[in-house]
Amino acid sequence: MPWLRYLRNSTYYHFFRKAPPVEELHQASSYWAASQLGVVHQNPTLRSVWLIRNCLDLQGRGKLLSLVRRLSTGAGGAGGWFGYELGRWMMPLHALPALDEAPHPPGCGLVEGLDVFGPQQQRVAAAPEKWLRLGKLRKEQVMGAEEMYQLQEMLPQRIAAFQQQRCLFIQLQRLEPGAEVTAHRDALPYGGDRIATVVLEGSSQVRVGSQTFQVNAGDCYAIADEARYVVEHEVKAASCDRLSLTFRYGLSNLKVLPAMPGEELRAADRGGAPSTYSTKVACSGTGGFSSDKPVCYGGNILFQSYTLEITNFDGSDGECLQVRPCDLLLTPTSGATALFQSTGSMEQALLKGVVNMHADGAVSGKCDGAQFQSSDNMITIENDNGCGIGAMGLEYKVMYCPDQDHVIVNVMKPFDARVVLKSQTCPDAGEV
Repeated sequence: MPWLRYLRNSTYYHFFRKAPPVEELHQASSYWAASQLGVVHQNPTLRSVWLIRNCLDLQGRGKLLSLVRRLSTGAGGAGGWFGYELGRWMMPLHALPALDEAPHPPGCGLVEGLDVFGPQQQRVAAAPEKWLRLGKLRKEQVMGAEEMYQLQEMLPQRIAAFQQQRCLFIQLQRLEPGAEVTAHRDALPYGGDRIATVVLEGSSQVRVGSQTFQVNAGDCYAIADEARYVVEHEVKAASCDRLSLTFRYGLSNLKVLPAMPGEELRAADRGGAPSTYSTKVACSGTGGFSSDKPVCYGGNILFQSYTLEITNFDGSDGECLQVRPCDLLLTPTSGATALFQSTGSMEQALLKGVVNMHADGAVSGKCDGAQFQSSDNMITIENDNGCGIGAMGLEYKVMYCPDQDHVIVNVMKPFDARVVLKSQTCPDAGEV
């Protein structure tokens, strides 16, 4: 009975909901009332949130609902729903083309690591090789399959940030009355960088950071970048069933995947401790930056790119961090500059100095005179609030690896990830 499910789910989510962080309690909340039909609305405050009212007409919704009913009964394939949380059900489908059909083998690895179906036993039951395939349904001309494919192809055409992004997989989701998608930040990089959800049945309120908006049947909303990784987002409970169709796009730009897909984030968000420092990336050797000319390191941290340019100003022939006082110049590609003034010797492994760093991008900031120290190749910036990845609310460590000649940024909270900044050609003088 619907009212009984509503009572059960509401009680569960009310009493077991995690306490909101202090930042959320003091965060100003705004209601986003975009109403024009068929237009792509971009949130004026959080630019990585989009909304399209009535992106799917009544006839299209009818065909998709017919497809869902067919898949729910197992007709035409294995199908079936998988429980994620109380009153929350999911059904995965391979996109067209399917990721595991790509010629590039790492595609399969990403699918196998997806954490979207709850406990371990559920993930085994929902193994990707058991998923239904949109390509097969479309080839068999099953009602609703063509509409699903057209939505998959339409969204990257309508939303600029989704252009040229491949659809990784598709996810049907059913929320019973009183159930909700609790506030969370997504585990990176699993599940795609960009997510678009089309509501097929029912309605509810969605909150992304400080922005709250209503979505009804036929509406589409999308999130990316900081809306996924920096601020929390949630689907609030409603008094009726809600059925939605989610398309997940874009492989993450991280060069190294998290060791555990989503578990560190899940533990941190629910009061658990983040994982300790660890990495599968080789890192060995002792000594400093052994070059008598500028050397640069580059890579991606979330949705911002950085380049480190290290310059030995005193003209020594190498090992400057351990032999004599030297200066290091660090410059992100965003146009920021940072000056490391460090001293050290062969007998003294602890090096201290200051750093000035300016960062631009999805998160911009500036910090001058931040203190840093380096011991056993571990670089610690003590007061970087307001700039760089520290402005995103991340806890991280930075390590230089002399043998491999690369820098590792190890993010520990709110999720676990490693980013390798590899050696690269420095820009000509005056370009940075």
